[in-house]
Amino acid sequence: MADMNYNNDIQHWAQALLTEESPPNLLSLAPQLLDPEIFPPEVVPATLANLFHFLIRNEKGQCEARLVPVIQCLFKHYPDAQQKLVQRILQSSSSMRLQHIGPQLFSISPLLDQQTHCWLIQQTLSLMFFRQWSDEQVRDVLKHLSQALEIDSAHMQRIIAGMKDIH
Repeated sequence: MADMNYNNDIQHWAQALLTEESPPNLLSLAPQLLDPEIFPPEVVPATLANLFHFLIRNEKGQCEARLVPVIQCLFKHYPDAQQKLVQRILQSSSSMRLQHIGPQLFSISPLLDQQTHCWLIQQTLSLMFFRQWSDEQVRDVLKHLSQALEIDSAHMQRIIAGMKDIH
């Protein structure tokens, strides 16, 4: 029964994202400072946008229109050019699978701090709960994310437990 209430809390939080002008307790993602000789500055927002596209797209490969502004809001602290890149990715049609996004996440994982790893897991879970993904789908995504971000199960459990403070 506690799990059911927890799912309702997450769903309530996700629904609040859609209705409030400036959602409370929503972590925004700060731009990652990268060495341009090693990584172009677009690599992090493009990779994260690919993940979010996967999470909010419908069976036709299009992002759910009402969630696009929510995802774009997560990138509001990025430079305009990178925000436009995220917007283009979210407005495109894609059938990119998680198996292809995982290696992209793995390549940028060292560039992201621990708080960003937690943020990414929390945002992913919130979107999956809001969209009512099956337990099997949630487990599969968490497995891929934990491998890509090199997060062990104990740390993953702490991240999930910390979500109760978000709603």
